[in-house]
Amino acid sequence: MKKLLLCAAVALPLLLPAQLGIRMEFNRKDFMLYEPIYVCVTIRNDSGKALLFGADPRLQGFILFDIRDIKNNRITQRKNSELNVSGLFLGPGETKSITIPLHKYYNLDRTGTYQVRVYVSHNLLENEYQVKNAEFIRIHNGVEISRNTVGIPDLSAPDKQKPAKSRTYSIRALDVAGERCYYLVVEDDETVYGVTLIGYQFGHYEIQTQTDMLSRIHILVPMSTKVFHYLTFGLDGTNIESSYWKKGATIPMLYRDPASGKVSRIGGDPARPGVDFRTGDQNRYTTTELNSHYMATPDRPKQNTGIVDIGRHVGREK
Repeated sequence: MKKLLLCAAVALPLLLPAQLGIRMEFNRKDFMLYEPIYVCVTIRNDSGKALLFGADPRLQGFILFDIRDIKNNRITQRKNSELNVSGLFLGPGETKSITIPLHKYYNLDRTGTYQVRVYVSHNLLENEYQVKNAEFIRIHNGVEISRNTVGIPDLSAPDKQKPAKSRTYSIRALDVAGERCYYLVVEDDETVYGVTLIGYQFGHYEIQTQTDMLSRIHILVPMSTKVFHYLTFGLDGTNIESSYWKKGATIPMLYRDPASGKVSRIGGDPARPGVDFRTGDQNRYTTTELNSHYMATPDRPKQNTGIVDIGRHVGREK
């Protein structure tokens, strides 16, 4: 199985006289600009004391990051955003792993290379502890493959309609570890609504896209010579549909009705996960699952906020 962001308890090198052992691991080192960035922090308690991270001043503890750009400028935290680890409990000798959405707390909104260190402190300990080695991550713009600008449907009464607004869907490519990844970016002049990894390059096959009468984008991604991944996204970047199809008597393709503007996936037969292809589901979790899969949860979302890629594979031919 591929190495996951969510780490199980691992053996950490003991750095005497350190009372906390700390390890930090990213799901990967290259990211598309505005893509969610998750880091796994693993802490081993060698202090001989039970450490409860709570609201009481005697029990207060913190996990902080020192992030610097290539010019050694420190990256600031986002306004009104503080990493809260209240409720984390580490018994004597215990090891726990915490998944942290780094992009939520720090201003990683520019391309470039960043050096990341993590620090852990607790009021019951005399010293602050840091990870032994810094990690480097790179944030890229990617290469734009296609762009489609659409209007936002206005369903209000004709006499109350507002000036037309637009939104852009772009497919961008990013080379990671010798492999070309494809992303869908949904944005307008002011806001990026979604950045989603949709697939990987396969031979000379091209990704098909069509927009429908409601300005949703439909995408058909080739996974192999026989299997295709069909995806639909809304104007807010939300994934509306995801299904897999394979060549049969006909070939899967996108069709746009010229009269109605309706877009459909036509042709092909349903492809069976684990039989016709293997998915990356073993490396994909909902945000809720990310924060409940292991023992400590620094950031409990109020609801499931969608699929987060924490591995390398979206889908592969079996």
